[in-house]
Amino acid sequence: MTQEERDKVEQRVNETLRGAAPLRVCESMTAALAAFETQCRADGAVKSSLDAARRLERFETYQRSLSSATASGLLHSGGWFREAAGRLHVKGGTQDIANAIRHHVAPSGPGRVFVDAAYSNAHMRIAAVRSNDTALLAMFAAGKDCYDALGVAVLPAAPDRAAVRKAMKRSALSLINGSGVGKIAEYLKGLSSDTGKAARALINHWNTTYPDLAAYIGDRLEAIKAAGDSFEVETLTGRKVRIDHGGNHLTALSAHWSVVEAEAMDLALSILPETIGKHAGRLVLPMYDGLLLDAPRPRARAVAAAVRTLMARAMAAAGVPGVTVK
Repeated sequence: MTQEERDKVEQRVNETLRGAAPLRVCESMTAALAAFETQCRADGAVKSSLDAARRLERFETYQRSLSSATASGLLHSGGWFREAAGRLHVKGGTQDIANAIRHHVAPSGPGRVFVDAAYSNAHMRIAAVRSNDTALLAMFAAGKDCYDALGVAVLPAAPDRAAVRKAMKRSALSLINGSGVGKIAEYLKGLSSDTGKAARALINHWNTTYPDLAAYIGDRLEAIKAAGDSFEVETLTGRKVRIDHGGNHLTALSAHWSVVEAEAMDLALSILPETIGKHAGRLVLPMYDGLLLDAPRPRARAVAAAVRTLMARAMAAAGVPGVTVK
C-alpha cells in the first residue's frame, strides 16, 4: 500500500468516525463510570506505570465528553474517540473504557438493535504469519484447534476440558506477548496440583511444537530491549509504526500483532458506511478487536453478515487471511 493510499484510508476512517451514531446513555452509566474510575486510580497507585496513567487520562477525557452530552441523553462517541485516543483500537487501554460502558448504553432510536462483530483469535493467526511458523500455519490450514492440542499434551487427565481449553488459550496468548511461568501458573489454578510444574511443561511443549514462533518472539524481545524506550514496528503491508513503550518491552512485543489488527480495522472502517448503509446500519462504537453497530431490527442479520464479511476481507488485505469474525 502506498503512502497516498494510506492517507486516503485515514481520511475515510476519520469520516466514518465523525458519522458514528449517537448512543443513548442509560441511568446505570454513572455508577459504572464511578466503579471504572476507582479501578483506574487503584491500578495507577499500585503499578505507577505509564500505561495506567494513560488509561486514566483517557478515562477523564471520556468523562468530560460525557458531561457535555446533550440534554436528550445522547452521547456522540466519534468525537471522543478522536480526542481521547485517535484510534480506539490502536491505543492500549482505551478498549477497557469501551467495555465498561458497553452494557450501559442503548441504540439511539426506536426499533433499532445493536449488532456486534469481532475478530476471533486474530493475534495468534497474525503471530503465525509474522513468524512464518510452519507448524502453527499448518494447524490453522487444517482447521485444527491449537489450544485443544496443547491441553491434551499438558493436562490430558483434567476432566473439565472446556476449562482446560480456556486456560490453554489464555496461556498461549500470554506466551506470544512475552509472559513467563508465573503468569501461566495463574491460569492453571484449579486444573493442576502443581501449577508451576504444569506451567513449565506447557511452555516447553509450546516452544518445542512451534519453534519458529518461539525464535521470532525471542529475537523481537532482544531487538526491543536494544532499541531503548521506543521501537518501530512494521505492518505486513509495510507501514511503519513507532511504539513509545517507556521501558515496557512486552507492550512493544504485543504491538507486532496489534498493529496488524489495527490496520485491518482501518481498512474495514474506511468502507464501512457504504457496506452497511444499504441496510440502514450505522457505526456506534469501535472496539479493540471489533465494531458495535446498530440497525433496524428487521435488517440486523443482513448488517451482521455484511460487516463480518467486510472485516474478514480487511484482515486478509492486511496480510492475514482466514481470520474468523463472530
